[in-house]
Amino acid sequence: MTSTGTCTTSSTTVPDLAGGVYTPTASDGTNTATDASTFTQAVRADYTGTSDTLTDNTDVTGATTIVRTGAAFGVHGLAANTAYTITFDAAAGSTQVGSFTSTSSGGIPAPGVQFTVPADSSGVHIVTFWAGTTDAFFGVATTDTGVAGSDATTSSTLNAYTGQYMNLLFNMNPTLTASPTVGGYGTVVSLAGSGLKASTTYDVSFSSTSGSPGTSVALLGTLTTSASGVLSASSGTLTVPAAPTLSSSGNTENATSFYFHVASASQFLGGTQTGQALFIDHPTATLANATLAPDATVTVNAQGLLASTVYNIIFNKQTVGAVVSNSQGTGSGSFTVPAGTTAGSYSVKLQNPSTYSTAKMALTNPPTLTVSVGGATGTLGTGTLTTSANPTEAPVSG
Repeated sequence: MTSTGTCTTSSTTVPDLAGGVYTPTASDGTNTATDASTFTQAVRADYTGTSDTLTDNTDVTGATTIVRTGAAFGVHGLAANTAYTITFDAAAGSTQVGSFTSTSSGGIPAPGVQFTVPADSSGVHIVTFWAGTTDAFFGVATTDTGVAGSDATTSSTLNAYTGQYMNLLFNMNPTLTASPTVGGYGTVVSLAGSGLKASTTYDVSFSSTSGSPGTSVALLGTLTTSASGVLSASSGTLTVPAAPTLSSSGNTENATSFYFHVASASQFLGGTQTGQALFIDHPTATLANATLAPDATVTVNAQGLLASTVYNIIFNKQTVGAVVSNSQGTGSGSFTVPAGTTAGSYSVKLQNPSTYSTAKMALTNPPTLTVSVGGATGTLGTGTLTTSANPTEAPVSG
């Protein structure tokens, strides 16, 4: 300020202020001048190259994230010392996920407010604050209808919405789990999932490929999500189809990793997916008759074996027949109960002579055949394979 009371032009960085209207002043310690103009500090949510308003802005239902205020990033310009509620604006309706009282400078108290991401449809969702009935950022209620539009929102899509909704966006990814997670041919499975599109019918396929299943997979069934993008047992069930054991990609003859692939109609046709659920597939075997007399013939039916492979049938420590699998790992074979077999219960085992010893059979719980004088038709027996490591050749012992 000069001796005549005039000021030269000057500029400065606006400090971190609470929201409101401010009048700039200038002072030399003795004299003070007030600018005729005013400055409005607006609420904002900023981000830098390494820091976002949300510590985690891309994840699944049940994940935790922290909304915060930091130097040059996060939420600034709120009303000072004011109570706010945090909402996660979802296609099915807003959900309150947290609350806080702002600082005197209009920020979120350190270290921020952590909240759990609620269940909702996949895509981009808006996180915002309310002071009473007023949205701190937009003034009125916002909706993400049309924003949460795709099943697989990329980081570039998330960034595209930042100009409109600032750094207050959360990208919901889907999560899927099979129940049960282990079984074999014919097992009935339900899928539990969240973060999918709301009220949408998805195509489901089954393959050993993690990720995009390709265009050669068959449609296994369809499941429809709830209004919040959730799959549950009430959405329907699926039946595990015949599929061979695979010896590649870390699989063993005892346990092959398969996947239920969930895809929209367009994704299914293009060989891509929204998400997948892991299922460990074990070979199984059943007997056409569970109770027979000596000299009677019984058929062994097996699924989930190695494709195009000969398996020995072992009964009472003897090789009595064979099962030959087809390209889908399914096969059957018959044997005659040896004459002179004493009455009792016997396990019917399968053994791959090229990879397994007869001392370490393939089936953990092989089907049981009861031998009795006269014989009678009984119920079916079942068996499953175990996960075992590096079996070696050994003589027959059981």
